[in-house]
Amino acid sequence: MARKKKEPISISDTLKLLDKQWANTSDIAKIGCVGINRAGAIKKEISRIVESENYKLPFGLVPMKYVIDYFKIDINYLKKIEKLNK
Repeated sequence: MARKKKEPISISDTLKLLDKQWANTSDIAKIGCVGINRAGAIKKEISRIVESENYKLPFGLVPMKYVIDYFKIDINYLKKIEKLNK
């Protein structure tokens, strides 16, 4: 059985997700265009990084800042492209 290709979400939807303080597994899956299992592994990896810096996290959430860093997202570029598309 072939894997279903994940479709990227729109720039405006991406910016709405990135505007949140915390990310859950579903948010990570949408942002990274990955499945829910891979998103859970990414969240776990980010959790380890954050907790190694002696921060406590809410259950099931990671800071969006770390998700942005993990995927190396250029927010200014996304805003620029969104403005051009309007």
